[in-house]
Amino acid sequence: MAFVHVLDVAPDLNLDHVDVICGGDPSKRLAHYFGGEIPAQIRAQMQHYNTVILFLPDAGRFPDGTDLLKSLGTWPGHLHLPGNG
Repeated sequence: MAFVHVLDVAPDLNLDHVDVICGGDPSKRLAHYFGGEIPAQIRAQMQHYNTVILFLPDAGRFPDGTDLLKSLGTWPGHLHLPGNG
């Protein structure tokens, strides 16, 4: 359902650069993108929500929240890309 809502709001978004993390503690998955205490800070801002949607830089522009999605802000992160070695 998350991708359906995202595409309803921003149909030109590149879904190859969107990650939906749902259910349980998202800290390990968030640590793939963010260092230090950022995963814990994001988790704290999630409050009672159980899903976080990451819009990576190449995804395109997404509104700062919708009637169904609360924006948790912009966080500095990193991408681990496959390389030659």
